[in-house]
Amino acid sequence: VFGPLPIPQPNNSFLWPTNPYFFMELRQLKKQALMM
Repeated sequence: VFGPLPIPQPNNSFLWPTNPYFFMELRQLKKQALMM
């Protein structure tokens, strides 16, 4: 789990790519991976 969903519903789990937090955390993970 990368971040809080706007609406905490299990049915929205497939909408993660549309969540801005998803991309923000993804960039963080990429930066960390490059540093390692």
